[in-house]
Order: sequence, then C-alpha cells, then structure tokens
Amino acid sequence: MCKTGTPSVYDSESNNNDPRYRYLGDKKGDCTLQITDFQQKDGATFRFRVEANDHRASFTDISGVKVRLLGALGQSVNYPDPVCGVIGSTVTLPCSFTPLKSVNDNGREVLIEVIRVVWCNNHEFCQLTTLSVYNSESQNNDPRYRYLGDKKGDCTLQISDLRKEDSATFRFRVETNDPRATFTGQPGVRVTVVDGDQMKIRSSRDDGEFKRGEAVTLNCSAAICTIHQLEVTWFRDGSTLSESGPALHLGYLTAKDSGNYTCGLKSALGQSVNYPDPVCGVIGSTVTLPCSFTPPKSVNGNGREVLIEVVRVVWCNNHEFCLLTHPSVYDSKSNNNDPRYRYLGDKKERLHFTDLRFTEGKQA
Repeated sequence: MCKTGTPSVYDSESNNNDPRYRYLGDKKGDCTLQITDFQQKDGATFRFRVEANDHRASFTDISGVKVRLLGALGQSVNYPDPVCGVIGSTVTLPCSFTPLKSVNDNGREVLIEVIRVVWCNNHEFCQLTTLSVYNSESQNNDPRYRYLGDKKGDCTLQISDLRKEDSATFRFRVETNDPRATFTGQPGVRVTVVDGDQMKIRSSRDDGEFKRGEAVTLNCSAAICTIHQLEVTWFRDGSTLSESGPALHLGYLTAKDSGNYTCGLKSALGQSVNYPDPVCGVIGSTVTLPCSFTPPKSVNGNGREVLIEVVRVVWCNNHEFCLLTHPSVYDSKSNNNDPRYRYLGDKKERLHFTDLRFTEGKQA
C-alpha cells in the first residue's frame, strides 16, 4: 500500500533518496518520476502515495505502473509466434538472441562473455532464484526440455512429451560476466497445450461433395490452433494412410477416395490407438467396439535400448487420461470387472476388441 514506514524509492521529506530516482513533479498534481541507470530491481510495479494533513485525505493509488526490464540497448531475444501442441507431442520453440559485445568500465572496454543461459516458464524475470526448465550449468535438467541452442545467439528450445503444465509463457535469460549485460528477454513465447481428443478436420471446401477429378486439401487442427511441427496420422474408414503431416492433399479424386477421414497425433514413440467411428446402441442391446493399438517396441534409457512389455490394459469411460486412480470398466489386473464388459483381446502388438458388451448409453 506504499504506507509511511515501508521502503520507498522517493520520499519528498527524505534527504537520503537514491539519486537514480528523480522526482520531476510537485505537490499540486504532477507526480512524474524519472529513473536513471535502469537496473534489474527496477522491473516492478511502482505506486504513488499522497500524505495530507488529515489521514482521511491520505491515499495510495494501488493500480500503479508496471515497469518491464528489456535489457540494455543492443541486446534482445527474438521469440516465435505463440505455439500450440497436443498432449504427448513434441514442439520446438525457435529462438535467437543478441547479447552485448562489450560494456564500458571507467573508460575501459570489457568484453562480454555469456556464462549461463536459462529457460523458465511463468516467471517474468527468470532469475536464478526461481525454478527453470533448462539451466546450462545444471546437471539436473528435465530431459523433456532439450536445449538446441548455444551461448552465441541461438536459444532454440525443444519440449517433448507435452503436458498440461506446459501451457505457460516461456522466457529466455542470459547470464554474463557483467551484470549490465545480463538480461531476460521479454515478452516471451506463449505455449498452449490441448487434448488430442479435440483434433478436428477442416476441408478446403465446405460442401463435402466432390466430383471425379477434383482436388481437396484436409487440414488437421486441435481446438484453438492448427497442428504444426507434429507428425499426424491420417485414417480413411479406420484404416491408416501412408501420408503424414497436418495437411492431406487429395488430387484427382476417384471413387477409392470416398470415405470417412479422421486424423490423430502420432506419438514420438510410435504408439497409437485406432478407435472406431462413434457407436450408437439401444438400451438392453449389445454393441462391439472394434479397436486396435500399437505400443512402442522399445525406448531409450540413458543410451541403452529397453524393450517394452505391456503389463496391463484398461478401458475407462468419461475420463480423459484413464489413469489407474480412476474407476475403469475393464482392467486386465482386476478380478472384479463388471461381466457386462467383456474383453476378448490380448496384450500383443495388435489388440482387437470383438465383443465388448454394455447395456447403458454411456460413452466408453
């Protein structure tokens, strides 16, 4: 609240004001403040307080003015446009930065050396007292965050296995041998993470009716953003197509191109599940959900290939991630599965559900 007794940057009744903060106003209506030799700590919200001869007329305007630290003239970070990715996918944040070449120290030129680079999320100044997702001097960086840059001018960051918590603003910081050349680039790059179930297809034509010989492009998108930098798998009537990428171009259409097209994210590990089209059933009847899945063959563990073995398969309904902490309709490790849900599959490379039974109109 900027009350008397709390630290201030300028006090009209003090003889010990920091000369970097120069008051250009008066006590009548002008409260202009000038800040020279801008420093890291000046990146803050500044508020002005008026003390009157009656406490009822004393006040602080709490809105204040936000001052951002951009770094010294000549240094900058060039971020990409906002990036969107699907849970489990990999995105790359292309980035470049320009550090100062040198600073003047009492008439002597001091060459600048970058000693540390840092990426953090959801912190405006990305100082070393805050948590970072990548620190060039740390041995404990999360391997999901891979730095593809250097200490010269490339600050590209790659994020794999995207998670909901990666929906954030990421900022890059440069630490040098002189504090005057140390800075955090603003405003950062916004990363939005969406659920793969929200993936939609948009056509280059709206009518949906095509003639032989015509061409059409189908674009795969997810919720609020277009999929890019991702491998997308395309399906026609449930069968996988050889084409990949966010856009599927169908030129010179023939009868064999007819069908229901869907798209899905291809995992970095090559794992996928191929579901049928939406299923409709009458209360009391039996329906079958044909389904196949492809697990990864192996993963890399510190340079060593680890063969993958499927130890459990689970079906759940109305839960996005189907975690084991939530109720399931079928669990291969359980002896208490509801007999209405019948599983005739296996744990092999291709899984087939030939008679999954249920009698209620719920989404499986």
